[in-house]
Amino acid sequence: MKGCLEGWHLEVPREANNHQGAAQFCRSNNGSGHWQCAPGWRQLPVDPFCVRSSSPSKPADRMSTIRQPEYAPVSDDRKLLFIHVPKAGGTSIETSFLFEEQREKLGGHYLGGHHKITEFDQVFFENYHKFGIVRHPCSRLISVWGYYSEGLGNTEDKKWVDGFMDNVTHSSFVAFVERTLYPVGPVHIDEQAHLQTQVEMIFYENGQFGLDQSVTDI
Repeated sequence: MKGCLEGWHLEVPREANNHQGAAQFCRSNNGSGHWQCAPGWRQLPVDPFCVRSSSPSKPADRMSTIRQPEYAPVSDDRKLLFIHVPKAGGTSIETSFLFEEQREKLGGHYLGGHHKITEFDQVFFENYHKFGIVRHPCSRLISVWGYYSEGLGNTEDKKWVDGFMDNVTHSSFVAFVERTLYPVGPVHIDEQAHLQTQVEMIFYENGQFGLDQSVTDI
């Protein structure tokens, strides 16, 4: 069975020796007491907490035990977690060599998405290098407007544009801000992925900064 990640150690209770029990788990070496079910095991809400997965080699088993958005830009080999703030130059990071091995593990599937740090298991990713790119809010909002007004993005983005923008807001950034965004307009920034604030993406709810490194937009 594949062992624990670097910085964690495997603990096997006496009743679970010979790898046959129902409580194998990995504990952090930093003395915090944090633990996770061992690879190939999944967590239960009640005692004995961990049970063996039926197919521990499948990526889906990891997803069932560790809180993490599917196909997020994470590299287990390099111990990296990238938070992609919209319109801050993050696409070049997602498609870079940094996540090449992870893409191969997932059959070449694209890694991406604008996920908040709170969507990731804080304990499991404790020893990963968590980083992101930030941008001046005004510059970023102008870029978001340009992205929408030029008809870029996926199908959901285009549906959003059809529902909330017209000819005037397509051609004027000022009109976009005044007529589209709350409180005059109907759109709350926390309800649209590209408009969500950087603070909400890279800070925990208790105000703790969630990254190990932030870089100004490139």
